[in-house]
Amino acid sequence: MNNIYGDECVFNDCIVIDGELLHCYANGNIVIYPIVERIKADENNVYTAFQECTITSLEIPRSLKEIYPNTFSVQFEPIQIHYMGTKKEFESITGKVNLLKCIPMNSVVSCLDGVWDIPDILVENKIIMACLNKTATSITVPEGPEILLEYSFEDLPQLQSLTLPESILAIDNFAAVDCPSLTEVYIPSGINFKQIPAKAFESHTHVKKYIYNW
Repeated sequence: MNNIYGDECVFNDCIVIDGELLHCYANGNIVIYPIVERIKADENNVYTAFQECTITSLEIPRSLKEIYPNTFSVQFEPIQIHYMGTKKEFESITGKVNLLKCIPMNSVVSCLDGVWDIPDILVENKIIMACLNKTATSITVPEGPEILLEYSFEDLPQLQSLTLPESILAIDNFAAVDCPSLTEVYIPSGINFKQIPAKAFESHTHVKKYIYNW
């Protein structure tokens, strides 16, 4: 059919154009058709793909390679995710953080070779992408990551203490936002205070304690 979006196909109540899923207007158990390679907003940013959906389970095809930002609405209930590939293939999906940030930790990601465990901290290519444990009060990031990405610690209402590993080399602006209980940030000795961007903890003027040689 033709409309303002050009030539499109509708599969399982999802609008798909050239392998891109632009909008889903289904609810409940949602199956993404196996020609979809990317999930994104439409080119005019009129809406994002799943902003109007209430999802109880989601089947993701092996063909999916990338998930763009802001494609999912925040879910307040756990969901079942069925990925039609292996755990290693699921880990290779670019932008999967944009899905994982929007689901509770007690959601289940099942793959062909077992359950993919949702981590407290999602790290990709030595970059801290997100804290997925929304109920954490204290987080100690394990050794390995080198970059604390912007908005990686976002909307964590109970987080009081954050400890970064010695492997950290850089901290982005807005690394932690909307964490109203955060009062202590433990930073390794390799990071000089002057290396921390002025807006790394922009919304946390109450953060008074930085410890370098922990």
